[in-house]
Amino acid sequence: MRRLFSLPNLEDLEASLASVDFADIRVAAVQATASLPSTAQMLRFVPRSGASHTEPTRSRVIAELERELAPWTGPEGLQVSVEVHTAVGRR
Repeated sequence: MRRLFSLPNLEDLEASLASVDFADIRVAAVQATASLPSTAQMLRFVPRSGASHTEPTRSRVIAELERELAPWTGPEGLQVSVEVHTAVGRR
């Protein structure tokens, strides 16, 4: 899940593209809403590895996610506001 949040600063995104010879780089931050039908759906984005994802562990993780994310959960599912960074450049 860390890859989803690997460049949290616009300056880092721009510098990353500039370091591989992109020019005329334009970066922008856009507010968006991430929607999932349920809190349990978040686990689709978490890599699975052996015993750490047994059914009892998975159930505990889902219960904790539901408890922690309750303020953002409603009849439509989980709704979380996020800031998405985009970049356009020329190579």
